[in-house]
Amino acid sequence: MRLKVDIVNEAYKQIRISGLTVNPKPEFIETALNVLEGMMESLEDGRSMCLGYNFEELPDANTESGVKRSHFLMMATNLAIHLIPHFNKQVPQILYNLAASYYSTSSAIVARENIRQVQAPRTMPLGSGNTNKYNRYSRFNRPESLSPNDCETNRITVGEINDYSESFNAYLGSEIISSFTIEATNGLTISTSSNTDTVVSYRIEGVSNTDTSQKVTITITTDTGRIEIRVIDFEISS
Repeated sequence: MRLKVDIVNEAYKQIRISGLTVNPKPEFIETALNVLEGMMESLEDGRSMCLGYNFEELPDANTESGVKRSHFLMMATNLAIHLIPHFNKQVPQILYNLAASYYSTSSAIVARENIRQVQAPRTMPLGSGNTNKYNRYSRFNRPESLSPNDCETNRITVGEINDYSESFNAYLGSEIISSFTIEATNGLTISTSSNTDTVVSYRIEGVSNTDTSQKVTITITTDTGRIEIRVIDFEISS
C-alpha cells in the first residue's frame, strides 16, 4: 500500500507531465490531501467503489491509504484533474483520457471482487440425489442470508485475524463513552476489545463460514446515560 503523500506527489507529477508547472509547496500538499479525502468519499458513496480507503477527519500525509497498488494511478490521475482548477488551468485532454482509462480498470477490479453467484430460489427442488427423505423441507433449495453488498460490509476469511474500529464521534457530540459491550455471531470470535472517549476498537477472527452473513453488535453508554447500538455487517468466506 502507498502513503497518502505518495498519491499526492504522483498527482502533481501528472500535472507537470501534462505541461503545467507546479512545484508542490506545503500548503499545496494540504490542499491535495483534503481534495483526496473528498474525492475518495464521493467514489465510495456515489459510485460504490469499495477500495478500503483510510478516511481521516484530519488527513495526515504519512498515513497509509489502505488501498491496493492496483488503484494507485487511478487515484493519482483523478486527483490531478481535481487539483488543476485550483491553479486556474484547463485540464489537458491526455490527462482526462488517462484518468478515464485507470478509472475503468479500477471499476472492473471492484466489480469482479464484489460479484455474487445468483442463488437458486426456494421453489427449486434439490433433486433426488440430494433429498433427505426424513425432512420434507430439505427437498428444496434454501438460499442463504447474505450481507449487504456495499462498502459498509467488512469482508473476512476463515482463519483471518484483523483489527477494526468504530467511531461514535458524530453521535457523541460533547459526550464520551462511559462503557460498552460487544458481541458477535457464531462465525466470528472477538479476541480483544477496548475503547477511547469516542472509539471502540476490537480484534476479530473468522472461525466459520456455515453462514456467510455475520454481524458484530456494539452497544455504548455515554457519560450522560444515552445508549447507542451499532450493528456492523461482516461477510465471511473460506
